[in-house]
Amino acid sequence: MEQKQAPKRSGGLLSALPKLHKPNRANLFLLIVSFAAAVLLWAFLVPDQKIPIKLEGISADPADTQAESYNLKLLPESEAALAKQKVSVVITGNISAIGGLEADDVEVYVDYEKVKKEPGEQELSLGLRYKKDGENGGKEIKNESGTTVSIDPPTVIVSLDRFDSKTVPVSKTVLHPDLVAADDVTRIDDTKVIVDPATVIVKGPSTKIDRIDHVSLTVSSSGKLTETKTFNDVSDFTLMDSSGREIDNSAGLFSLQKESFSVTIPVYYQRTLPVSGTISEMPDDEEFQNFIYQRIRIRTENGLYTLPGYGDSSGDGTENNLFLALRTDDKAKKEGLEAESFPAFGFPLNELSIDEEHRDQVEVSDYEVLTDISEIYVSLEDTDLTKRLIWIPNSKIKPKTTRAGYQYQLDQPNGQTGVWLIGRPEDVDRIQEDDLKLTADVFNANEGRNNVELSVQLPENAGIVWVSKTDKNKPKVDINVTVPAE
Repeated sequence: MEQKQAPKRSGGLLSALPKLHKPNRANLFLLIVSFAAAVLLWAFLVPDQKIPIKLEGISADPADTQAESYNLKLLPESEAALAKQKVSVVITGNISAIGGLEADDVEVYVDYEKVKKEPGEQELSLGLRYKKDGENGGKEIKNESGTTVSIDPPTVIVSLDRFDSKTVPVSKTVLHPDLVAADDVTRIDDTKVIVDPATVIVKGPSTKIDRIDHVSLTVSSSGKLTETKTFNDVSDFTLMDSSGREIDNSAGLFSLQKESFSVTIPVYYQRTLPVSGTISEMPDDEEFQNFIYQRIRIRTENGLYTLPGYGDSSGDGTENNLFLALRTDDKAKKEGLEAESFPAFGFPLNELSIDEEHRDQVEVSDYEVLTDISEIYVSLEDTDLTKRLIWIPNSKIKPKTTRAGYQYQLDQPNGQTGVWLIGRPEDVDRIQEDDLKLTADVFNANEGRNNVELSVQLPENAGIVWVSKTDKNKPKVDINVTVPAE
């Protein structure tokens, strides 16, 4: 019975409650205002909130700041350090003011308001602001309106400087590690490398730019140089101090007004050749010629030398030869330096003696002589040679190539003329007075007395013997030339 009455009782209670009516416009407005007031009241009554934020990197651009008005710029190494520095920020305030702030909304920056005019390291305060790309456009978050900002660390040390310019030479040194001369005759002249432009303007911090003395270039091309060559667009450069030490520019402190150059690397041709020479008017006999060349000696102020190929070999396979270092910048003359030797003298056999030296000037027309030698003296090693004087009666001297209408008479027909023979002792001793034939070429003799040089003919198969006709041994005779009266 009681269970059946319960629904009826519930229905009675519901019918006793006041009925809800649809709010009109005035009631709706009052409802909204009441709700907003409640929210505001709740916000002010709630305790201050703390928002901790961990940030990496500090914005340090001095543009549009007091630092820029002083023409100060942040040095790259300082900027790089600030970009990696970690900062802890705590924002404390009413939730209505700071609610919803996150790390992506804010940034820590260097406050340049109290920057000093002098370049160098300065300790400056840090500030917190909304990111410039956010809706607040870089607005600073200050310690005001009940909001506090704590930054750890509160300050940083920054390096500021003014940027100056300086003109420096390019370059005292040009490196070309992968360029080599094509052969032993070709040389690269590193002392005469041409760089264009020869100077360049370097920009950098005023406190450090004076360290730069010059710019060194490196040609990265590779290969063998056969002649002078120009390389364009060379951009591998190094800043150097006055002691030749490299200045580290990995941080980009310094910049060059022009970073591309042309480099001309000059090539010249040089070779050191042994000195040789030629003795003419020798018999067409290889044994005779080898005998002479093996005994020729070349003397300079520094020593006595043999001809290449005819001297005794030393322990290392070389001979005691005299060498000349020759140089030219003309590629067309390079071939001349590829000869086996340099012919420095040439004269007839009868001017070669064992007790006199033949003086010769070292004259080179096509090449620069780098060896300090201006003259040489040529003689013979006399160990197995002898010199003998034979007197020949003047009556045996026969004039030749006479001219018609002229008469020729020896000035001393009964006198004698000495003839000096040089050669191997056994060959010289076999020759007697009657073996020699003397003639006087009088074709160019003028009327009157003439001192005429004599020609001396040795016997056949005389061996290694020759007539000495050096200045003091030259056989001569006086001949009188007359023209008979008609």
